[in-house]
Formats: sequence, C-alpha cells, structure tokens
Amino acid sequence: MRLMDEGIDVNDVTYGSTTVSVVSAESTIIRGNEILAAAKEYLLSNLSRSGDEIIIESDRMIQDKVLPASKEDVRLEVAQVETNKDRGNVQLIVRILTNDKLCMKVPVFFNIRRYENVVTSSNRIDRNDTLTLDNLIMSRMETTKLSRTLFSKVEDLAGKRALRAILPNTPITPELVDNSPAIKKGDLIKVFIHAGNLHVVTKGVAKEDGCVGKIIRVKNIDSNKDLYGKVEDSTTVKIVF
Repeated sequence: MRLMDEGIDVNDVTYGSTTVSVVSAESTIIRGNEILAAAKEYLLSNLSRSGDEIIIESDRMIQDKVLPASKEDVRLEVAQVETNKDRGNVQLIVRILTNDKLCMKVPVFFNIRRYENVVTSSNRIDRNDTLTLDNLIMSRMETTKLSRTLFSKVEDLAGKRALRAILPNTPITPELVDNSPAIKKGDLIKVFIHAGNLHVVTKGVAKEDGCVGKIIRVKNIDSNKDLYGKVEDSTTVKIVF
C-alpha cells in the first residue's frame, strides 16, 4: 500500500530473497533549468511585445525534480498568476503531470524589464509652452516602472501644451500635457446664450484659457457679469446653465 501511495507500480517490484527486498521503479529527473525554460517560453509567447524589447530575468534557482515515471509520460503546464501583468515581478505556476495526472506544482518568479522607443523632451519645456518637433525626440529607454500610457510618435504630441515644467530627457505621459487652448485668457469672443426660446449672441472676454470642450469663465461685456461656458471653437463659447 505504501508503494502505491508513492506512485510506484507494484508490477515493477522485484523480490530478491526472503530476507532482502529490492524495489526497482523507473524514474525521471526534470532539471530545474528545464522548468525555468518552459516558464520563460510561456511568457515570451504571451507578451505582446517582440523579444528584443523585453528582458526576462530570474535570480531564484529551481531544484531538480525526481518523478516516478518515464520521460515520455511527463508533461509541463504553465500558467501566470496575474495574467494581465506584463512587466516587473511576475509569478508563474508550472504544473508537472505524469500520465496526465498532477504530480506537483512549482512556483517560478521572473522580473520582466521593458525597453521601448518613446517620445521624450529634447530640452527643458516650461509650463504652458507648446510642444513642437524642435523640443521633442524619440528615445529608447527602459519603461518597466513608467506609466503604461506613453507616446510612440512625436506627431501625436505636436501642438499640445505642457501642464508643468518638463526637464530634458523626460518621457512624455498624458499627465504632463494638454491640448493647446483654442481660447486664451483675455481673448475677445462671441458668447452664445440659449435658455428655452431665448437665443442671444453677445460679446465677451475669456477669463481663462480653454481648449475645445472645456468649461471656462467668461465676462459678458454688456452686463459685466461672469458666466461659465463651453468652448466651441477658437472664437465661440456657449454658456451652460
């Protein structure tokens, strides 16, 4: 019974004499580097980036595993613990099966480092400066710990405005930029007021910058009152109630 609990086929047991019993059973050694290789191959096949953009590292050794089965009866299945994680520290589980039955589970840990071509600042960009082809460049850098949302084309940023000062060689993220204002503080604008059947067009002054779609404060020149409206284009604000 104890032999069967250990996964040994009793048909493989040979009795040498009445005083000594010799147990012979076929076994296979799965090397630790085989387990690591299977896990790494799984990661590479499931990551969206090409192999030259990532480095997969592991500083934890995997011990060799001795299995009571022939090599051809052993199969490895790999699964990632956090399936949506594609950078930093990740954990995988390698399931070792013999004759399609689970024999053991082996945890494997990797560190995934990413390298990408992203848009960075070529020099200092001050707050409210406009981003142009002259102050942006493409740079290849490690992005493992950076925001997942980066820009891969300079043209996608040209014309946007810096929300804060940006130092040289800084990767540009959405948090650093905004669309350049269609209307700037002090601009003379047309103010549209729609309330029920009332439709009024009057003149106003923008009290703050605003890109299309943004709500800004304006002053009605005729009434000298401040109102809030949505920027429609570079000359028009529609008052909201």
